[in-house]
Amino acid sequence: MSVAKLTTAIHTNPADLHFTGGEPSPNGVFLIIPYDYLTSTAEYIKYVGAYIKPQYDGWIGEKVLASYQIYLGRFPVSRYWSALMILEYKDEAALGTREKTTAKVRVRLREDPAWKAIHESKDKVRVTRQYVLADLLK
Repeated sequence: MSVAKLTTAIHTNPADLHFTGGEPSPNGVFLIIPYDYLTSTAEYIKYVGAYIKPQYDGWIGEKVLASYQIYLGRFPVSRYWSALMILEYKDEAALGTREKTTAKVRVRLREDPAWKAIHESKDKVRVTRQYVLADLLK
């Protein structure tokens, strides 16, 4: 049966890939996190580079996150999200250590005054939407 026959609605959001890191995992589990950002696109790109990317790179260094992709929507008005993070964890066990790994990496990052200042004001930069957990169909 065609997947199109099972589809009741399709929502599109044209986007551009702005940041990426890591390598795919053969047993990857995906966490998709949509955001709406509350700043200009240029300011949000700086925020991602200075605040989010160092965390994701730290999670890769901890061998928990396999890869990530960060997309920004081209036309954010009336869309479900304006920024989309696709996080590929190495496997389900790695995903299970998400909170512990986040806390561990943030301890190191808080030593950087610039990162810490962004962390303390992040609620003024973006609003989180509903997370989606997904496995790659093979």
